[in-house]
Amino acid sequence: MKLEIVDVKKVPVSEIDILTVAEMEVHSEIRKWDTDYVHHSSDQHENVQGFRRFFHRVPGDENQLCLLAKLGGKVVGFLGIHCFDKPRSHVGDVGIMVHPDYQCKGIGTTLLKAGIDLAREKGFKRLEADTLAENKAMRRTAGKAGFQLEGLRRKAMNMHGQFKDEALYALLL
Repeated sequence: MKLEIVDVKKVPVSEIDILTVAEMEVHSEIRKWDTDYVHHSSDQHENVQGFRRFFHRVPGDENQLCLLAKLGGKVVGFLGIHCFDKPRSHVGDVGIMVHPDYQCKGIGTTLLKAGIDLAREKGFKRLEADTLAENKAMRRTAGKAGFQLEGLRRKAMNMHGQFKDEALYALLL
């Protein structure tokens, strides 16, 4: 099967796509790396409603880019790039997830490279991707896509009561 990268601003998202992304976000293998977990609900219904609002808003929101990776028409990956407010409005914050059943197949790297191309096309000058320092898969993916490690923040993330190091990656466009 051929991997398809879908720009949510150009192609409407189906209800099945929304459900799939919402289910992916609460998957235990995704949640353990989610540094923004305090803002993401573990309640499936609430999660679906949140993604429904998000996908409805994205086409008209110039501060948000979103791509979906699909195999055989099924969503297997998600990438969002959020533009910061001034004075950092040239910077995009990257979030990415690939369903655990499809990890280690190059989907994350392909999705991230497509996001870089889109961000460059939209005039971004810098992308940032922060992750837990122990998240070797994301760190590898960022490196393959050209991101550089800018530093580590020691014990910067409180993950369920445990203080974890955060790795800071960036790419100048």
